[in-house]
Amino acid sequence: MVYFELIHQSLQYIETHLDQSISLEETAQAFNVSKYFFNRVFNAVLGENFNQYIRKRKINRAITLMKSGELSLTEVAYALDFPDQSSFIKAFKKVYEVTPTAALQNLEQFKVSDIPEIIERPFKNYNGDIVSDFTLLDFESRTIRGIVFEVDLADDEFKTLIRSKAELLINELNLSENTRSYMVYSNCRPGSTKFNAIYGIEAEFETSIENVYSTQLPGLFTAKFNYSGDLLEIGNLLETDFYRFLRVSKLESAENHIELIQVFNNFKSIEGNFEVYVPIKKLLEDENL
Repeated sequence: MVYFELIHQSLQYIETHLDQSISLEETAQAFNVSKYFFNRVFNAVLGENFNQYIRKRKINRAITLMKSGELSLTEVAYALDFPDQSSFIKAFKKVYEVTPTAALQNLEQFKVSDIPEIIERPFKNYNGDIVSDFTLLDFESRTIRGIVFEVDLADDEFKTLIRSKAELLINELNLSENTRSYMVYSNCRPGSTKFNAIYGIEAEFETSIENVYSTQLPGLFTAKFNYSGDLLEIGNLLETDFYRFLRVSKLESAENHIELIQVFNNFKSIEGNFEVYVPIKKLLEDENL
């Protein structure tokens, strides 16, 4: 799709111009598109604001220069076209919440990141903007049997935990690849980073694995999104896609104990193609769906 090629090329362009002032308008002109179109596509595809992205990439380059030890902090600031030291310090603190001087004391903890990978997924024009393609539909009630566990997003190892639980069930059950599996997140307490989760299938089975239960998922009105890739590596993008969808569609998330349902088309892996269902409030005009 033209969207992805445009953003891929623009990220390369940005990376080669970090030593200059980079504006939205100039970047759009470099690819012969309007700044309004480019801004909408950039936000939709990458899931973040253009100026925020520029700041992050400049500070990422600053870490590289600081680790080289060849430049003073003042020289680093001017090498990246910050107008003055104060602007550099302000940008650095927005990204890392510490000053460059403080960062120098422990540079090992600051990792240099590559240009982000672009996650290709379907888009649509909606209400004059660009959003991840979605379908409004009723998710029918069904019974899921699987491993129940708690996820704490504040724990650095939460991705490892989710992957290990999924792999435990995948290795235990001798099922065909086209068996659909489900990851359901529920009961997030207000102000908490903890969720209940179940990874399972829509069938009864016997197992010696601990904490295996059956649960009834209620019927829900949902927005469905489609993704391809590693579920655990695109979680932040999924979140920004959903909130962008809410803003553009003017719909609201539903108050429900079910937070999110992910349906995997290949039981053997939580990578590849999967669907995401998020409960939303049903409007009167949606009653016929």
